[in-house]
Amino acid sequence: MSKIDENQNLSNDLQDRTSVKTKKKNDGDAAVWIFTLIILAAFVLLIVWATKSSKVTVYGDLSAEESYRYGSDSKAQLTLTNGYAAQGKEIIWLVDDREVGRVAYSADADLSLDVGKLSVGSHKITARLDEEILSETTVNVSRPLLTVNVPKRTITYGESMDELTATAEGWVDDDTAESVGFNGNIYFESSSQAAVGVYPLLVNFTSDKYEVVINEGDLTVLPKELTFAPCQFAKVYDGTTKINSSGLVLEGLINNDLVTANVTLEFLDKTVGANKEITVVNCQLEGANSGNYVVNCQNASFCGTITPLNIALEGVEAMDKVFDGTTSVTFANGGSLKGILPSDKVSIGSINAHFVDAKRGTDKTVVIENVTLVGEDGENYVVTPSTTTADILGKSSQSVTSG
Repeated sequence: MSKIDENQNLSNDLQDRTSVKTKKKNDGDAAVWIFTLIILAAFVLLIVWATKSSKVTVYGDLSAEESYRYGSDSKAQLTLTNGYAAQGKEIIWLVDDREVGRVAYSADADLSLDVGKLSVGSHKITARLDEEILSETTVNVSRPLLTVNVPKRTITYGESMDELTATAEGWVDDDTAESVGFNGNIYFESSSQAAVGVYPLLVNFTSDKYEVVINEGDLTVLPKELTFAPCQFAKVYDGTTKINSSGLVLEGLINNDLVTANVTLEFLDKTVGANKEITVVNCQLEGANSGNYVVNCQNASFCGTITPLNIALEGVEAMDKVFDGTTSVTFANGGSLKGILPSDKVSIGSINAHFVDAKRGTDKTVVIENVTLVGEDGENYVVTPSTTTADILGKSSQSVTSG
């Protein structure tokens, strides 16, 4: 055999071997695909079998509030634990065994039932898949809650007040105060007659549809503050700081109320002076209606005047004098003061006096114009002018015989 023929035979043998390997690989890939298809078909058959199988009896759980009020935002919620088995089926909702709705199940389906508007009472909620009951629960619905709010007010005794009205919240079913008959009227003692105190504000309202809760309010009447009419106290010096306060007049009383002020006032000191400061020792209101008022005596402004006490000068004796053409007078006895308070220290300092005229005469009037007082309490007294008498005699002369 030639060299050429030998090479040709080797080439043919190599091609045959390659063809055999390719055929075996293709046969292996085909087997894998066939096995995969068999597995997928079995899985699909399993799903179909599971979906149609009558052995699946529980698909989920139904939850809802056991008790709630009518009109609230309450829902019954169904949760499926094997939703794949409900594909293509309808969830049917029943209330007291009466169908109220249905929904085709899908991953995005809303599996809730609005139960907020169920009638008052007890209800059975059922979730069913075709003819099979998935879950059941019971809910209790109570009457809607209506809250009535009564305001609180504070006034001063005798003040007028705008009409008070209660408000209500919690209406359902488009109800209004007018449609239900709620007028908001409040009952309480008239503020113009109410004494100081706290008074409950009452609302009389009931409803067959609503459970009514009333947040009670009240009216508080505070005492009215009185003031004193302007009053300038004045007294004559008496050696004390006491003041007669009977002249005080209260301003601000209402409806002829019976109220008086029992007030004790004193000057800061006993000495004579004008616009003297006054202090309040005691202050209280009395009378049948005094409990409805207050008075702030400490902030009241009081002042007054103490004028000197008039006293008499007795026992003054003027000396007779010889006519000298003047009204000057000399006293033989300066007299004594009458009316000085026992504890005071006062004496005569000087007496300013004169004859009524300079002419001669007997029992001529001597006018005492001023008596100066000295001593610790002298400034608190004044001597009332008085008179006495004395003679103005003629001058002595020598007799001359005419020639």
